[in-house]
Amino acid sequence: MHACWLTRIGLLARLGDVRRSRRLAKALCALAEHPERAFSAALGEAGRQGAGDLLKRPELGPDDLLSGAYAALAEDCDPAAEWLVAVDTSFFSYSTHRATVGLGKVGDGVHGRGIAVQAALALRPDGQPVGLADFRAWTRGEGSGLPWPAGERESSKWEQALAAIVGRLPGRRLTIITDAEADVHAYLAAPRPAPVNLLVRLCQDRRVVSEESGEAGRLQAQVAAAEVVAQLTVALPGTGQQPARVAELSLRRRAVWIQAPLQQPHGPAVRAWVVLAREEAPEEGVEPLVWWLLSTAPVPDGAAALALVSRYSRRWRIEQVHRVLKETLGAERLQHDTVERLVKALALYYPLAARVLWLRYAAEQDGGRPAAEVFGSDELVVLKNLPCHIRNRRVRGDDESRHADGLANRHRVFIRRAARRCSAR
Repeated sequence: MHACWLTRIGLLARLGDVRRSRRLAKALCALAEHPERAFSAALGEAGRQGAGDLLKRPELGPDDLLSGAYAALAEDCDPAAEWLVAVDTSFFSYSTHRATVGLGKVGDGVHGRGIAVQAALALRPDGQPVGLADFRAWTRGEGSGLPWPAGERESSKWEQALAAIVGRLPGRRLTIITDAEADVHAYLAAPRPAPVNLLVRLCQDRRVVSEESGEAGRLQAQVAAAEVVAQLTVALPGTGQQPARVAELSLRRRAVWIQAPLQQPHGPAVRAWVVLAREEAPEEGVEPLVWWLLSTAPVPDGAAALALVSRYSRRWRIEQVHRVLKETLGAERLQHDTVERLVKALALYYPLAARVLWLRYAAEQDGGRPAAEVFGSDELVVLKNLPCHIRNRRVRGDDESRHADGLANRHRVFIRRAARRCSAR
């Protein structure tokens, strides 16, 4: 085990030459030590040359640069344990970077320019981040630099992510957690080994056949007619429109065979268990909370339905990774002359963002212990450097209220607490 976790994943990277792996390790550690600085300034003169060589090489893609992170994840994931993998898509805006060649459409698609990224984060069942499990980036729009392959559906990114994650973590018991964007029949029916299951938030009222009665119908009507198997109380944080409140949810479940879409008459039916978590009696004027969750793992009773909802609640961790990248590490400040190099540079920040999230989790779990007992020396460096970066962030105009409740503010709280423990040791 190397002293620095970023050194470890750098040296594990398969780049065709051990010298390149060493350059990568140095670059990752430099970015961690100086997260408040721009990419070039954080690397320094020597590190800039080494990292620049890696970014310029056309034969090295993001997966090559992240191969050490994937290898470290495989080492850290015990085959005997259960693991969650949360997958999410996010868009990074570089609209002001006029010199970057190959950016695609984001936002309104008229003025917004940037890249789309899908990433996956491995978690323990209690939500503790473990490491990066997948990364892919592309651009939208004619003439952009990294278009989705011609003739392929962009929604095939879900099947590709599934295949990549399973390939990197063979033999593991995995639950792949995705939001409603992954409610695609091709993904639900994609081949996967027995220890791997899907957990998807549904958005389509699909054609189904009840496994119990054999009755054909629509998913929502069949599940809503099932008896209540459990009750769940959920504390909902306040938003700009609604104050914080407590929601009482009833859980229903039903085993069904999901039929292929009509335009795919020969597509396979998918056996699944659907759980409806619904707020039955919301306050007047409040939109009720409703989750339709599909699981390819059996949900035999109320206890299993509660566990399924708990697992799905861990999906927001990958959203936190993207917010760490944008709000804490300033990933949208990256400036490179081509979109290919920009994507490679962004990929380097993903292991650091996952680790920052782990540091936050550790600080929350071990809030009363001295920092030196919880974190390694390299992690203490990150904790000591991050507060200045976050504290000095300038928040403009209407964004101030959003940032007040945002991830950067929460990081400020936990990092300052950890930093105080660092100083007291």
